[in-house]
Amino acid sequence: MTHLKLKEKIKELAPWYQNINIDGIVTTKGGPYSSNISASISWDSIMKCFPKDVKLNRVLDLGVNAGYYSIMAANLGASVIGIDRAKSLFYKQHKFLKEYYEEIWNKKLDITYIQSDISDVDYSKLGKFDYVFALAVLYHIGKHKYGKGTVKAHEEQLKILKNLSKITNGFIIRTRKGNKYKSPEYYTEILQELGFKLTNNIPQGKRILMSFEKI
Repeated sequence: MTHLKLKEKIKELAPWYQNINIDGIVTTKGGPYSSNISASISWDSIMKCFPKDVKLNRVLDLGVNAGYYSIMAANLGASVIGIDRAKSLFYKQHKFLKEYYEEIWNKKLDITYIQSDISDVDYSKLGKFDYVFALAVLYHIGKHKYGKGTVKAHEEQLKILKNLSKITNGFIIRTRKGNKYKSPEYYTEILQELGFKLTNNIPQGKRILMSFEKI
């Protein structure tokens, strides 16, 4: 694909949330509906969360978005399942990115994309995972069904975390400062009660990237 065609395709698939530099073309400049965090810099931070001898076999990416982190994990050899809402523009972005990187790297990436609300997935049927990626998504669970910040939405978030804790050895999550139900302290307490210990805590502006390992 020529640089011009690539630029046209990225524009065609706008708006983007994930801030990705694709051959010198940035998908988004940031703003209220897009990430101000560079996806590549964020991936570097995620890599710091893994043990040095980690071998990624299976990864579950919740709220996969355009799929950059799924793609990077698959490039390391992981079999990845990514979940995002049905009929989302993100799926088209992810499909494009996956095909683009497969061509650039001359390799197939083992990624399965499930188009579904996170709350509607039967996680017991997905098997076991080394890590669940939940980057700035946990506190959005349930808001489409029950409303943002409602008691029902918080109950839904806890239910999903309990279900996920049964199928993974680790979590990598992104939290936010300044709100109890989005805060690092809130999720640390929940995950500790579910049998996980905090292993990394990396500031990213108003957000905190955190990793947890099963005890």
